[in-house]
Amino acid sequence: MTITPNFDRSLESLLFAQIPYDSTVKTGITGGRKDTKLSGLPQLFKAKEYETFFTTGCPTRFENWDEFLPTHGYETVLESKEMMTLAEKTVLVNKTSEQRARVSQGLWKKPLFITHYTISSHAPFEERPTWYAKANKPDFSAFYQGEKHAEDIKNYLEMRYFTDMQLGKFMDRMEKEGILNDTIVVIVGDHGQAPEADVTNTHEESVTRVAGAIIAEGRLGDAAGLMIEDAVEHYDLLNTLADITGLPEGGFVQTGVGRSQKREVPFGERVVYSNDPSRKMAIVRGHQRLRFRILQL
Repeated sequence: MTITPNFDRSLESLLFAQIPYDSTVKTGITGGRKDTKLSGLPQLFKAKEYETFFTTGCPTRFENWDEFLPTHGYETVLESKEMMTLAEKTVLVNKTSEQRARVSQGLWKKPLFITHYTISSHAPFEERPTWYAKANKPDFSAFYQGEKHAEDIKNYLEMRYFTDMQLGKFMDRMEKEGILNDTIVVIVGDHGQAPEADVTNTHEESVTRVAGAIIAEGRLGDAAGLMIEDAVEHYDLLNTLADITGLPEGGFVQTGVGRSQKREVPFGERVVYSNDPSRKMAIVRGHQRLRFRILQL
């Protein structure tokens, strides 16, 4: 049994480019799965001699993440208590100093691959730092006054504002430290959200179009700001980032179904899988979502 099917699904499809399990009781990481052989993003970048980190603001003991992640490509796994101890300074500033020292000695920079799993952007959007709860925030009432689920929408908007604020601080700090132009930032979620609906993640409303972004300051040329309207999936990121950064010496073999977003195809021709462990299986083509119905006798 898993209590975190959505996180499990994110690991399966986002990091390892696989079609996720459609099950809430047995997933790709249940029990740690130490012996499962995977070839995904952490393995790709480890093969390219990157240091690999997984960080999060929650404990990693659930569903044996603390066993699964270190045995599947991540050299360093930091959970909430460790992140509080180390804070940003050790991970970011000290690494920047180390990189500068390497360059001054005529050496290549030692690149990093960091996955950070956030917990503030999830229903019911009530959890927040004390300082932010007490802080003055913009008045979003025009978006929720008179709505059936006004309180849910209010919390959603305030936490969207919070996550955007933290993203801005993160990007600004990287720019200040001189590493933003050497960094690719990928932002994705595992599903959308419809706080105005009776069921907040109704999939017809929330899953057909889920926001995602690849940010590479100063290196996108004419593609900067490009919005891809066609259907893509988490498992496309492996191919896309491999296409952008290059393959390790000797190549990289994996059995996923993704494709690089640098390679254009006619709109609406490609089909992507849109599974959910607690919902029915589906595919997306263009802007249409087709869902399998399970008939019960």
